[in-house]
Amino acid sequence: MPDPPADFIEIDAEENIDRKLRRESKRVTRYLDSLTSHPTLKSCPEIEIFLKEKVLPEKEEEKASLFSKISSLFTSKSSSAFIRDIDDFFELEQIYATKYEQLIRQLNEAHTEVVECLKRLAGQHGHIGACLSMPVDGVSKRGKKMIHIHAQMTSYFKNFQFWMELAISSSQVTLGQAAGFYWAYTCNELEMFQRRKDLLIEYQEANATLGKSVGQKREVAAKKQKEVERKLEECSDTARDEIRWFVKKRSKDLLSTVQEYAAERSKYEHKILLAIQDSLEELRKAPE
Repeated sequence: MPDPPADFIEIDAEENIDRKLRRESKRVTRYLDSLTSHPTLKSCPEIEIFLKEKVLPEKEEEKASLFSKISSLFTSKSSSAFIRDIDDFFELEQIYATKYEQLIRQLNEAHTEVVECLKRLAGQHGHIGACLSMPVDGVSKRGKKMIHIHAQMTSYFKNFQFWMELAISSSQVTLGQAAGFYWAYTCNELEMFQRRKDLLIEYQEANATLGKSVGQKREVAAKKQKEVERKLEECSDTARDEIRWFVKKRSKDLLSTVQEYAAERSKYEHKILLAIQDSLEELRKAPE
């Protein structure tokens, strides 16, 4: 994990990230628009490509976020429905398993998309920083003012790159934790399913033996059948307890992991935005 920059900024967790993102996004857009008039930068193809990309796209409050959609899956009534019978549980788990698989795939796809975007932007920072501080001859007073602002923005790019690297490493860990819990849950579920399946087979065999037995052998077979039946009932009772625990933990732990992941992403995003705000203060003071 990289060391924090000298101007490391602590944040207030209660800050409205969406509102701040929209406000700062407009400031960044203004700054990027000003770069298009820079005598050097406007002739650089790589910079032109970079300027066309949305560094901080605006968010719409009415649109549900990925994390909100995921949370709704975990907190829906179906996820905590009363299980009437042990067989119902295993039937429903086929549906849950498919839902979890889709959910984890969604998380991975979203995470990969964000990471790739951040890496692409990070790769541009060094080149952009060098161009921003490049002197240009024969420019107006306002042009020289803008060059000074460009030079100041190089520190913003360094901060931005630091926070992106930190966010990438953090999101990889939290996403791994979510996936790890899912697979642990699946393994426990399969183990429980296999245990009951083996007992059902044993119970069927005991019933078949009992039906064919006569005399003393029938007494032994009946005793064996009762013993297997008792184990099967105990297994079902244990399974019911595990079901309640799994359903509760499934909703609680996975939702908590996703919320923690979203909170961490918001914190790093907020710190990035504060760095942007500080760097753009000079731009706001620049003459039109």
